[in-house]
Amino acid sequence: MALARWLGLAALLGSTATAAAAPFTYVDFIALPTPQRASYVAGAYDQFVTIYAPPAPEGSGFQAFVQHIAGCVSGRGIDAVAMQTGLMAFAITRPDLQEGPVPILLMEYLIAECGLPGG
Repeated sequence: MALARWLGLAALLGSTATAAAAPFTYVDFIALPTPQRASYVAGAYDQFVTIYAPPAPEGSGFQAFVQHIAGCVSGRGIDAVAMQTGLMAFAITRPDLQEGPVPILLMEYLIAECGLPGG
């Protein structure tokens, strides 16, 4: 499975606005206090694993990707605070992603942290 396919999927997810607001950019995100950054990341992650995954067809590559990431996050005990801390450390290495929406950065971070399914 090509990385480009997963990144395209992440781009699609990151471009989707929630009912409440458009996704934050990294600059907006780092301006938040730590508890609010953790809440934002938790919401973005929950949206990914609970809202986008269930409509995916059983056995689809997208569903496998979501299950892989969710299993990794759960198995490693990565909570919202650790996720936002890891995301910020990752963002330092990826200035090219800092101008885009945080959900894209989050997916890139989780791929770097967990790898791709079957990889």
